[in-house]
Amino acid sequence: MHRIALAGALCAAGLVGALAGVALGQQSRMPPMESKGFRTELLATLDLAGEGMAGHQLRMRRITVEPGGQFALHDHRDRPGLFYIQDGAITEYPEGAETSEHGAGQVVAVGSGTRHSEENRGTSRVVVIAVDIVRK
Repeated sequence: MHRIALAGALCAAGLVGALAGVALGQQSRMPPMESKGFRTELLATLDLAGEGMAGHQLRMRRITVEPGGQFALHDHRDRPGLFYIQDGAITEYPEGAETSEHGAGQVVAVGSGTRHSEENRGTSRVVVIAVDIVRK
C-alpha cells in the first residue's frame, strides 16, 4: 500500500513538473531580436490631411511571410491597424498575454497598447493584408 501511494505521489510530482516546464517555456520565450523572411508591397495610401488628420496617412500593404519568417518585438504606438490573414496562419506572441494563432479569414485589430512579435511556424507562406494609420 505504501509503495502504491509513493508511486502515485511521484507520478503526480512528475506531471506537475512537466506542466510547469511547459508553462515556463512559454513565458520565457525570448522575442526575436530581428525581423526576417518577409516582404512588403505597398498597395495604396490616402493622405488624411483632408480628413482632419494632418501629418497622417491611411496605408494598405500586402505582407508575405515565408515559413520561418518573423517580426521582432514591436509596438503599435501611433500606428493602429487591422490585419486580415488572407492565406496561412501566423503565431502572435503578445507581451503579457497568451500566445495565439491567427488563420486565413481572420482579422486582427491592434491598437496603441499592442506590443508583440509574430512568427510563421508553418510550412507555407502567410499572406496578410494590412491597413493602418501612420505618420507621414
